[in-house]
Amino acid sequence: AKFLLQALTPLALTPHASRPYHSRLSPSHLRMRVLGALAALGPPNTAIPLASGGRFAYHLPPASSEPLPLPLLLIGGTSQSLSSWGPHVPALSRSRLVLTFECVGQGPFEPSSSCSMSAQVSRLSSFLNAASITGDKSVDFAGLSFGGRVCLAASRLGVARKTHLSGVSLNRDAVALRVLEKWRKILGDGDLRAFAESIVEVSYSTDFRERNEKWIPKWLDFVESSNTAEGVLKLLNESHLDDSYGVTESLRLSKSSNRFLLGEMDVLCGAGGGEGGVDSAMNDLLAAAGN
Repeated sequence: AKFLLQALTPLALTPHASRPYHSRLSPSHLRMRVLGALAALGPPNTAIPLASGGRFAYHLPPASSEPLPLPLLLIGGTSQSLSSWGPHVPALSRSRLVLTFECVGQGPFEPSSSCSMSAQVSRLSSFLNAASITGDKSVDFAGLSFGGRVCLAASRLGVARKTHLSGVSLNRDAVALRVLEKWRKILGDGDLRAFAESIVEVSYSTDFRERNEKWIPKWLDFVESSNTAEGVLKLLNESHLDDSYGVTESLRLSKSSNRFLLGEMDVLCGAGGGEGGVDSAMNDLLAAAGN
């Protein structure tokens, strides 16, 4: 939680007075419009299902007469649900509106809904429209792993000012691809806990695992209770099918400022596999770090 907060602090502290959510409205008018639209969708701090699939929650900053910074939208990794952001939200919402978004495949199983990247981006776009966050560069995105891929793909919409991507690489090497195949087999057998254990093994450094050994069983329990093997498998199978929404093409079409944050020991990124070709993005490789 501390690491994510440090990584996102530049987003929270950047002045936004010249960037209201929508250029035709003053910040105070827009704040009321967005908050009114969100209130019409449901109460704050609550998982709210979307008609098109997926869920979201919103978290309000303390009341203030000062102009709000841009909202921050968070999307987690493959097996992260809305409640995964519980430890982070209080700090991140101290001075801005925080939106957490759960894609189809994460959380409760939705068998009739597509998990393709284009469908995920379409749902995110529909949600932002429903929340009246529609202007040019009206929100900041931050995504982890799969969630980072969705954020980057959605940055082509033009609504994001900054997109912060953790654990997202341009290309996965042969080792990473074998890991994905292993995950598909494990999930096909319905063993969500074994899948979560494999995530820990390939995504985090040995030092991190040893220092946090007492917490890992609780995290495995959380993944197992918050997701379904069917939903995660459907997400893995369908979210890689469309090259036009792949990382390289999404980066080419992106209209936001992008930052890639990679852990050298994150096997799924392929030992810094995001390096090279990220010409339009800041790219940080953290030595000896996992996801």
